[in-house]
Amino acid sequence: MPKPIQSSNTSGLETHLMSLLLDRINRELDETRSIHDIIWRIFALEYIGRHYERLYKETCQIVSSLEQVSSEKLEDLLFDYRRAVGIALSIYLFWPKSLDLSKERLDKICSILTASSEGSEAGELIGATFLLLNRLKYKVLINQIKKVMDSIREMALKEPEYYFIELLYISFFSAMANDTFYIDTLEKIKRNERLQEYIFDDPEKLTLFLYIVSKAVDHQNKSSIEWYKDKREEAANSLISFLVENYPLSCLNSSPRNFEHSNRLYYFFEYNETAYYLTSPRIDLIAKVIIALYEAGYIKPFMLSKKEVDAYRQIRAELKRYRRVRKHELIFILGAFTLYMFLLPATFISLLTNPTYFVQIVSDHLHVHLVLLGIILLIVESIWFNGQIRLNVWNIIKGVLSSAKKLYKGEP
Repeated sequence: MPKPIQSSNTSGLETHLMSLLLDRINRELDETRSIHDIIWRIFALEYIGRHYERLYKETCQIVSSLEQVSSEKLEDLLFDYRRAVGIALSIYLFWPKSLDLSKERLDKICSILTASSEGSEAGELIGATFLLLNRLKYKVLINQIKKVMDSIREMALKEPEYYFIELLYISFFSAMANDTFYIDTLEKIKRNERLQEYIFDDPEKLTLFLYIVSKAVDHQNKSSIEWYKDKREEAANSLISFLVENYPLSCLNSSPRNFEHSNRLYYFFEYNETAYYLTSPRIDLIAKVIIALYEAGYIKPFMLSKKEVDAYRQIRAELKRYRRVRKHELIFILGAFTLYMFLLPATFISLLTNPTYFVQIVSDHLHVHLVLLGIILLIVESIWFNGQIRLNVWNIIKGVLSSAKKLYKGEP
């Protein structure tokens, strides 16, 4: 197993990856952009609980416009597998709440995606189609796409140099759908060490494998859990090492660098009709890296228990000078206050009209008043100094009622 990455090397990694993911958004949204890149940005943001309104609106407008497109034009649009993947993932994320697509048009899109997957060997397209069909619960089409998935796996096991990355893509989406396909794939990889050699020779395969094996750690497979954990650590450390060595934090917006083994992570692009040979990150892969590292817990490493979260919230409340009570304690306090408010007018009337009778009542029930006053003082003291009621109010009430019952019956 490789040596764990030092925290100094990974500090700022999350911020840097997010900067790469969101870099140039304001400029690019004004241009004709690939929905493939846009949806992968959204997918990563959605996965880590973040939101970018402009991306959401643009994607919904693009996909909703498919309602007005003819069937022939729709097939042409979905012929390009990157566009097909983008549309499939967009519908997966936003349908039905944000998309104006009829059931008939949705059925047509799913049929085209399934047919395209059956005639394709692109794992990303096959996996994205399966993810969408699984959410929509199209059982007939799911059975069709599963046959394609099994076929790709057989091809990958025989010729991993050509089809292994396609298998990893399918397994990646299978893990997102919580389908057992990815577990079966991992078991085959585990039993064949030769296949493992094809994982660590490329950052894209490494990213997909990291997500899959991280997801598998939570699967109820006790016999393989340690292997999953070991591979998760190994893949995560290798991926982070690659990012730190080949794309250091200091080189964002800096001069071009020569990345010898990163052909899948970077590509050359043209800008303003002049070719600039700049190494620019592949947006979709940066998104997948973020998703994989989050799933593995490497760029979101501090997971709190419920008690720790409660303590954290209490500290934040203390800084704002708030005090906290539990629900049943709040009900007790409000109930007691309400009762006294109702009795207050009668008490004052009795005091003014018949002071002697009022004094007699108070003296006869002095022990009750003292007990109630003591409870109130204890509650106020606990809230003031501890920030919450540490006393068990119910036990106090039970004790008071028990004592009162004994006094009423004349018991010692």
